[in-house]
Amino acid sequence: NAFNGQRTFYSTSLEACGDRNSDGDLICVLNSAQFGNRGDSNNNENYDKRIIIKGSKGSVTVTMKAKCPSCDLDKSP
Repeated sequence: NAFNGQRTFYSTSLEACGDRNSDGDLICVLNSAQFGNRGDSNNNENYDKRIIIKGSKGSVTVTMKAKCPSCDLDKSP
């Protein structure tokens, strides 16, 4: 499913799912509507799924880790 939204960046650390990540990991958190609204991130059907982010300079595949109610898509730097 295609989705258009604002891509922003965040500094990673201990994710809501309990994973410890670094800024070099290719991960993201996604808005609630796209990620899904099941309880915690670990039990969500989209947790740890990969998505492709396309932009003007190409594309990158990242792994979804959690939902972010206040953003469209936050990705690691």
